[in-house]
Amino acid sequence: MLISHSHKFIFIKSPKSGGTSVERLLQHLCVPPGQVVKNKTPPIETNAGIVGFRGRLGDEPVPPKWYHHQTGQEICDKVPTDLWRSYFKFSVVRNPFARIVSQFLFRLRVTKESEQGFDALLQGFDAFLDDFPVRTQEAMFKVNGAWCLDFAIRFEDFRTGVETALGRIGVPELCSDLSHLKPGNDRLAGRPVADFFDTRRTRKFLDLERGAFEQFDYSTDPADAGLIGQNSSTIGAA
Repeated sequence: MLISHSHKFIFIKSPKSGGTSVERLLQHLCVPPGQVVKNKTPPIETNAGIVGFRGRLGDEPVPPKWYHHQTGQEICDKVPTDLWRSYFKFSVVRNPFARIVSQFLFRLRVTKESEQGFDALLQGFDAFLDDFPVRTQEAMFKVNGAWCLDFAIRFEDFRTGVETALGRIGVPELCSDLSHLKPGNDRLAGRPVADFFDTRRTRKFLDLERGAFEQFDYSTDPADAGLIGQNSSTIGAA
């Protein structure tokens, strides 16, 4: 997560949606001029703004006040009310089917299907959906029961969304730095997301993440989520 006082924005970083790329592009706006922010960093809070902790939260003896995947509600509860209301709040959203598969594979540290076999992966995915140890996009972006984002970059149209956000926060000149900007690589990239969803899993997951499907107008058909790691998706479908 990022807060910039000079450019008056709050960036909320949702897991497995390309948020780290946006953080690295904008973090210099949230620290004093010349200060270097490492890829893994403790929380940085200065008069310029805030850069949330990046690393493994479980390794920290005391939970940091500010951290990478902090929810909108958590941020809202820690900043002055007038700041929360007046700053431009944005994030990256992603097709929920693609995002949950990405989260599952990341947590499992799967790099190749042959490590387990796909049937074993599906059994693990069933257990993952039963336990559901991740925050939904609704949990990330709702504050006091209402959606809080002023703008959402779509993972599926990443560059265009980032360019729009840069214009909104007053740094369109950073568009020249986008040539290498891309979301992170997913494990098992190229396999259809729909391979993970039969009718039962689809219904179960829709119950868990329905708010994001409705708010961001994503198709409720897993086949429209495309391939793992692919930046394309059907938006606005039934």
